[in-house]
Amino acid sequence: FNIIVSTLLTEASTGVRNCYAFQKNAVGVAIGKDVTAMINYVPQKVSHLVAGEFSAGGAVIDTTAVAKISVTE
Repeated sequence: FNIIVSTLLTEASTGVRNCYAFQKNAVGVAIGKDVTAMINYVPQKVSHLVAGEFSAGGAVIDTTAVAKISVTE
């Protein structure tokens, strides 16, 4: 297993946190817009403006290869 730590996992009021284990081929990702970066000079502020964009979405392809694990903290 590769362990990925995330602070985005929700915790129920009972102190139980839902974690997920999955096989790599069971999930998919589609990239809508690849990474782009823009750097512009703003003379009114005498500074540079840096912006980046990226668009993607993920989905479960095979539900039999995904497991939900409830952890009590």
